[in-house]
Amino acid sequence: MVSMLTTQERIDVHNYPRRMERALRHLETHQTISETNKRRILQYLAHLEDEGLSLARRVAHLVRLARIAETLG
Repeated sequence: MVSMLTTQERIDVHNYPRRMERALRHLETHQTISETNKRRILQYLAHLEDEGLSLARRVAHLVRLARIAETLG
């Protein structure tokens, strides 16, 4: 069966806008991540957006980078 929905009309069952919002809030409020690392992560996210990466991919990068930054202190 062929979907009647176009790319713009697809339902986002994973709710990536909400995931991005939560990941950004986590990054901003996390105590062990330095302000320098927070700034660099946000700059990198802006770069990924400029490169045209999907929201899902940018969320994945943000979550992974935040975990790495937490580990490194």
